[in-house]
Amino acid sequence: MTLELRESEGGTVIRLKVRPQAGRDGIGTCHGGALRVHVSPAPERGKATRAALALLARALGLPAASLRLLTGATSPDKSVWVPLPAPDVHSKLRS
Repeated sequence: MTLELRESEGGTVIRLKVRPQAGRDGIGTCHGGALRVHVSPAPERGKATRAALALLARALGLPAASLRLLTGATSPDKSVWVPLPAPDVHSKLRS
């Protein structure tokens, strides 16, 4: 499936499907237009969300503080704004 990206406010919005308490951290495949992100922390007090944002930032070569969580603070389904154009996001996540 294809990753759905939406350009917004000089950056790109990425939909994530976060799987907490995974055996290991990693960026997975796309499902329903969302990027699967596997993280080891449990979904308590925002630990899994912070781990997912840090992992995505690392994959994109950005500081975690530059990402903005738009929706899904307490849900596995999240929308995140990143300060990169969509073509750059695609290329960085493919490599």
